[in-house]
Amino acid sequence: MKSMILNSMYRLHKDEAGQGLVEYVLIVALVAFAATAGMTTL
Repeated sequence: MKSMILNSMYRLHKDEAGQGLVEYVLIVALVAFAATAGMTTL
């Protein structure tokens, strides 16, 4: 099981489309965090 997960992560890291997806998810998470932080200060 661990080997399968590591293999999948390696393929995602090796693939540029997977790398773009990870970057997109990180940006969306940052925007969501900023929006939540901004709403709590209002």
